[in-house]
Amino acid sequence: TQVIRELRNTAYKPKTAVLGSRQQFCVHPDVSKLRGTAQNNACQKLVGARTCQYHNNVLDHKIEHRVVLEGLLDIEDLCKHGERQNVCPYYLSRDCAGDAEVVFMPYNYLTDP
Repeated sequence: TQVIRELRNTAYKPKTAVLGSRQQFCVHPDVSKLRGTAQNNACQKLVGARTCQYHNNVLDHKIEHRVVLEGLLDIEDLCKHGERQNVCPYYLSRDCAGDAEVVFMPYNYLTDP
């Protein structure tokens, strides 16, 4: 969040993506109330059955990628965006990471993705 805020104050506007956990990103009304393994399993079950509207919208609305990559969004911004657009911030950020010039993530993602 602090790094994103500082980047907003510069002329440098790279395409960015922010990676985080489902716990940080989930906007699904039921799954977001769960934690840890229960949350991961519930999410994977819905995604596997293609019954999570938020995940399905990531697949169906690739235009969202431009908004995320060029918007200098932090985790909170991504969650708000996901709620407004009914798009899963967790999977959206992961999809965008491949096209980003700068990817922000917890340090342990470098050694144990």
